[in-house]
Amino acid sequence: MIRPCNSLLEGDCLEIMPTLENDSIDAIIADPPYQTTACKWDICIPFEPMWEQLKRITKKNGAIVLFGSQPFTSALVMSNPGWFKYSWVWNKVHAVGFQIAKYRPMQQHEDVLVFGGGKVKYNPIMTDRPKKRESKLYGNSDVSPLKYVHFRDREYTQWYPKSILEFSGADHSKMLHPTQKPVALIEYLIRTYTNEGETVLDFCAGSGTTGIAALNTNRNYILIEKDPAYCEIIRKRIEEHESTKIPGNWFNSGSRDSQKNRNCFF
Repeated sequence: MIRPCNSLLEGDCLEIMPTLENDSIDAIIADPPYQTTACKWDICIPFEPMWEQLKRITKKNGAIVLFGSQPFTSALVMSNPGWFKYSWVWNKVHAVGFQIAKYRPMQQHEDVLVFGGGKVKYNPIMTDRPKKRESKLYGNSDVSPLKYVHFRDREYTQWYPKSILEFSGADHSKMLHPTQKPVALIEYLIRTYTNEGETVLDFCAGSGTTGIAALNTNRNYILIEKDPAYCEIIRKRIEEHESTKIPGNWFNSGSRDSQKNRNCFF
């Protein structure tokens, strides 16, 4: 068994994952093929051997976060209903599917499914909101006259996350993979389900976005990709990204974790 750190492993994920140590991964974030296109790479990974490995290598409180779209979403949930926790909806902001817009709604979202074998680590990323002034009327106008009006300030300065994640999709003119996800979205998921210094696995790495997001948030990454062409893209992308980092400001996004997130388990 091996435990690589900040590594790109080239090959089939069902052949490489068995080489990883038991309970060695803090969170898995991946975008497996949905088998909804005619692309040669868009073939579903067999669920049974996939779950066998994901369950083995993920820590007890680790989240397994997988992207999906119907009908793949339903099939994925039913492949492991005992581990399914809940789902997010990723609002891409810009819809796709103009060619068939006369026959069905254009698609503007994807599902983000969260699985886990126990109480999954959860760091809710709070968002700021303005202070609200509240007023209450005491007394029932049908029975008794209005007695008084009570004003009070109630300081709710932050919101907990809601199930809709709004991140604009990757710029198509700059996309390195047909299903490439925005770095900011993956950073959000990494910060939500891991702490700094922990390890994230992406077993369908594509263009390597998870690796970039892990570096930006001070996490370790393990990427698995079987297409040699995309492996080369990942290597170049990470090399270029690391060469542009600014000393002293490199992990700013990660440093916010301890300030804003509250570590919970569900």
